[in-house]
Amino acid sequence: MNFAYNFHADPGVDPNSPEAFKQSLRLVEERLTNLRAHSRRALAGIKNAYHIGSNPSQTQDDIDAVKHALAILAKDMRESGIGALPVLETNSNGQTEVPTEAKLMEKAGKGVQIHFEKLKRAQESAAVVANLLSTDHRLQRP
Repeated sequence: MNFAYNFHADPGVDPNSPEAFKQSLRLVEERLTNLRAHSRRALAGIKNAYHIGSNPSQTQDDIDAVKHALAILAKDMRESGIGALPVLETNSNGQTEVPTEAKLMEKAGKGVQIHFEKLKRAQESAAVVANLLSTDHRLQRP
């Protein structure tokens, strides 16, 4: 299977090369920076919505820009293959911590457990509804 990591690559560059992958990472980092900037402006507009001088149409434009930037980022990450990589979190010092395999397994397990509980609640609710629908609701007079 041929995965093209760099969807904006030069025609002569191997799309699976480390250089192309690094270029795709840089592009995604730029997109993330752009998304953060739009998000901060939108959040400031929402927080200051009831202050004098705030402009609701500007806030709406900022929200639309966030949606657009998010769509572009998602598309780029999906097309480049970078979206399949785990997201690394930063510690309080601003340094990126590489999680251990145990942490990744624990996080995946928690995600599966949450999803399972959500589906279980939905199934239980559906069973309650089915029981209510199957009961005879006519008044029975002695």
